[in-house]
Amino acid sequence: YGGGGYGGGGYGGGGYGGGGYEVVGGYGHGGYGHEEHVKAITITKEVPVPHPVYVEKKVPYPVKVPVDRPYPVHVPKPYPVHVEKPVPYPVKVPVPQPYPVHVEKPVPVPVKVPVDR
Repeated sequence: YGGGGYGGGGYGGGGYGGGGYEVVGGYGHGGYGHEEHVKAITITKEVPVPHPVYVEKKVPYPVKVPVDRPYPVHVPKPYPVHVEKPVPYPVKVPVPQPYPVHVEKPVPVPVKVPVDR
């Protein structure tokens, strides 16, 4: 009935890949001749098998590169530069000197604020 094995078959297919149940029985009381079936359920579960996973890790290492030393490099020397600053500038619009400018000054005003005690 059960077909236990790798693929199963038959009534329950109780091997790997099958799932189901198997009927297990035997002769009962005193050997009369009737068969008493006892239901038994076999649960099969696939268990994952671990396998090695190889990971490549980068390892830094020094690499020797040939460099000619000392290497001549031209460094420019600082030199003075004349900058023209024409002063005074010509004024296109005539401005009377001095002229009055109105500036507002804030005046403090006392304000009573009620305080609950």
